[in-house]
Amino acid sequence: MSKMDKQKLQNFMLVYAKAILRGVILALVLILILTAVAYFAQINESYYKTITWIITIVSICYAAIYGALKIGKRGFLHGAIIGALFILVMFLAAYLVDKGTVNFRSYIILFITSLIIGVLSGMIGMVLKGNE
Repeated sequence: MSKMDKQKLQNFMLVYAKAILRGVILALVLILILTAVAYFAQINESYYKTITWIITIVSICYAAIYGALKIGKRGFLHGAIIGALFILVMFLAAYLVDKGTVNFRSYIILFITSLIIGVLSGMIGMVLKGNE
């Protein structure tokens, strides 16, 4: 691997890390807002799963669009990678917190969904940037 390829790979990894970190921070902020709203308003507990899905989707969209904008090309590919890495980070966090009692089937479905959302969001990022 040439020095130029190593530098390019490091730049991609840095953008991926920043995008995922921004997505996780957004998810945490939205969860804090949800808990504040749930504390003051009586929200039915059956809505929490749906709201959590929405928060996850919005966070993946934000991370993938940010990554695609920063990289500037092949938004669909980089969006898919960022979506997959985001869900892997969330899965590892849930696995460590729940001490191994994570439902793998639901995370596989969420993984596939995150790939699709990442691809679409990466393409949105390219449209916003003005590239094809």
